[in-house]
Amino acid sequence: MYSLTIVGGGAISCGYDSPKDENILTHVHAALKHPLIKLDSIIEVDEQRQKYILDKWGKAFDICDSLENSISKHRSDIFVVATPTSLHFKIINNILSIHSPKLIICEKPIVSNLSELENLNTLINKHKIKIITNFPRRFDKSMNLLKDKISDIKEKYHFTGTFTKGLIHNGSHMIDLISMLIGKILNISAINKKIIDNDFFGKFLVQTEACDGIITNVNSSKLSIFELVIYTNAAKIEIIGASQETVIKYTDKTNLTQSFETYSLKTTLPYTLKKSAYNTFEYAIKLLENDVEYNEFVVEQYNINKLIFDTHGKFMENQ
Repeated sequence: MYSLTIVGGGAISCGYDSPKDENILTHVHAALKHPLIKLDSIIEVDEQRQKYILDKWGKAFDICDSLENSISKHRSDIFVVATPTSLHFKIINNILSIHSPKLIICEKPIVSNLSELENLNTLINKHKIKIITNFPRRFDKSMNLLKDKISDIKEKYHFTGTFTKGLIHNGSHMIDLISMLIGKILNISAINKKIIDNDFFGKFLVQTEACDGIITNVNSSKLSIFELVIYTNAAKIEIIGASQETVIKYTDKTNLTQSFETYSLKTTLPYTLKKSAYNTFEYAIKLLENDVEYNEFVVEQYNINKLIFDTHGKFMENQ
């Protein structure tokens, strides 16, 4: 059993679902459902929000108005940091100044800039604790099944991705998924771009060790899009639609009437993203209990976060 404190009572912590929902999309819902997690407290400074949390989720845990107050009562094994990005580094630093948990799960972006990322890396190594960025698709069971299937494919030709919101913030999910499924990302360059609210929108060339692809983001508050299509010699993989349906269309090698192969044999993976918050805790516990796997994970995680900040800095310099 691992004890848990959640810092921040916003939507990702407790707003996106309800206790009776089948979907498990928030940290508090996942914590209350998971047999190996005991929720100690939620830290939330706003009194109206505190009341909302208690009315919605009950009184099986404490509501605290400060980090110090919570840690004086509960020295939790795991901390979730789900506050505005600008506060992430400060909060993690404050946690480590008075307590050394086993693991910190931080919402993305993990910090605000490259300097904070380097300082965070030093801090984590000094205190010898584990930390992960919450990229839900990386922890998703179907995405990990897909990763295993793609790893057996020899030739990857091309990929296209489309998503809403900025390249640095929401695009970080796409960048992490490309790294996970296709291969290490070597470079991101802009085909065309514009800046909106200190983030980038446009069309971007993503070069990986396996192949190159194009990702495009859309600036629209009325749409929610996250789609990725991967072309290989053995299959076309589509992650599409609001339900994030994952379809694999294999090449048909049995049709001898054609001189070329087509993507015609279809299979669909189970939709498991509806329990994204629960999956995060499942994966986090696995990393807590497996140092070898965590060490591999944390190197890739650091490289992804650094790539995102390096790309932001490069694009700003070229304005």
